Amino acid sequence: MARITEGSVTHAATRALHFRNARLLGGSFYSRGSRSQLLMQRPPRGPRFVEEKIESAALVGTPIGSIFFGHYLMDDSATTLLAQEFGPVYRARNKLMESWTHANSYRRLMDLEVPELPDTYLSEAWLFEDLGMNAHRRQRMKQVRARLAGLPADQSGHRVFIIRGSFGQNLRILENEAALAEALSQRGFTIVNPMQESTAEIIRKIAGASLVVSVEGSALTHAYLTMQEGAR
Repeated sequence: MARITEGSVTHAATRALHFRNARLLGGSFYSRGSRSQLLMQRPPRGPRFVEEKIESAALVGTPIGSIFFGHYLMDDSATTLLAQEFGPVYRARNKLMESWTHANSYRRLMDLEVPELPDTYLSEAWLFEDLGMNAHRRQRMKQVRARLAGLPADQSGHRVFIIRGSFGQNLRILENEAALAEALSQRGFTIVNPMQESTAEIIRKIAGASLVVSVEGSALTHAYLTMQEGAR
């Protein structure tokens, strides 16, 4: 809400938090009586035996990023660039992400793949508060986009319509989406259907676009990553 409130906004600082003798259990981080959720799931009940142990980890991930493609791809990628300055980067094991083929492909293309950790004892760990759109975060967001710049594109300065369909955690179905796509196609728009196209095909169609139209949601992340600077 702070990001979309009208008027002046004071963006929160980015902070790196250092811990020792911590545990990652069921997607939650524990240290000295405190807990921080990395996944949108209930924390474990009762004691759990931990077999894994590593000396140092910089952990990325938020509950919202664990269930929404757009937040995982944009927000977590930017935080990953920050975390790399502090140590080996990991995220909590999340079975939902196994089905996110587009997100995983993007992370490979950006060289930002992050290995998962099961329940683990951490001798040293870093967590990050990285919500404010401050200057440092804006720069990292630009770096995320820059890592995809130069990939093959069909054209430049064109217009794109991204089909939402029934994709996403929250359904936002347009009753006349097919008719709308056909009408925009006749006006010269390139039509992108993420449910039927690979990451490479999507990037090729959207890269360099000057205008992208779609229903609000994670599908627009495809455009945020590859449309031209200053596009709408």
